[in-house]
Amino acid sequence: MKLVPEKYGHTIVLALAGELDADGSAELEQRCLYEQQEGSQHFVVALGGLERITGPGLRVLVGLARSLPRSGGSLVLCELPRTVEEALQVSGLDGAFVIAADRAAAIRRSKELQAGGSRPSSRAASEEKIGYAIDLLGGEPASAD
Repeated sequence: MKLVPEKYGHTIVLALAGELDADGSAELEQRCLYEQQEGSQHFVVALGGLERITGPGLRVLVGLARSLPRSGGSLVLCELPRTVEEALQVSGLDGAFVIAADRAAAIRRSKELQAGGSRPSSRAASEEKIGYAIDLLGGEPASAD
């Protein structure tokens, strides 16, 4: 997997390409931990270059969607390939993520969340979906908390 980070103010954009599988998910998780240690709390993950996502990759995204808001941060996904979008819809997880069409919209949404903007769906319902998905995917990923 290829991971390209870019900073936009208080938001870090992580553009992914290739396969978000076990190896790629470990790389993404480590990069997010590093960025959190460097002070970043607001993440945009651009998935447009992904060819494939597996359970471990989805587990990392679900873990970020859970842990970042708990620590005052945010996660926005953008540029979802059709296969990823369909997988999230079928699993019911699409409501657990903040999703934007492209990077510009994702960065705008991240800024809104930083300013205290609300999530599009109920926080409790999202937490329940995320918790269920983590159970199904084999447990909580590591976090910098």
